[in-house]
Amino acid sequence: MRSRLDLGARRLLVVDDDAADRQAIGRLAEAYGCLVREAGCHAEMTVVMRAWDPEMLVLDVVMPEVDGIGILRRLAEEHCRIPVLLVSAYNDMLKPVHNLASVYGLRVVGEISKPVAARRFEATLRHAFGAPGNARGGMCGETTGGSDTR
Repeated sequence: MRSRLDLGARRLLVVDDDAADRQAIGRLAEAYGCLVREAGCHAEMTVVMRAWDPEMLVLDVVMPEVDGIGILRRLAEEHCRIPVLLVSAYNDMLKPVHNLASVYGLRVVGEISKPVAARRFEATLRHAFGAPGNARGGMCGETTGGSDTR
């Protein structure tokens, strides 16, 4: 499937405890040309970030154990500059979490309710990856190793 938006193999990490949502978002991103990795929790996310150095994080806000807010706090503590797209089935939580992430100094590029609408997702990716100063790689300093492992 050839898309109107070819993101030139930009690396996107989808973090969501719901496997079906994670896979749906991943397939959609792949249709736009992204390379996608998935993580079901904070621990998996950390492993993928160290090994793969993603350029954007799609983060579910409501998850068991370490939720999206806890992950955002940890990213801020690590001085991570990776753009974050917030997703949640609980629409009323998105704006407060976005505001909190901003207070933490993180770059939130959008917020989308689940189920994720393809056109809105595409527009957010286009904006985030097309924004000036959005360099590839090295977004989280010591958090990532930068090697491309499959």
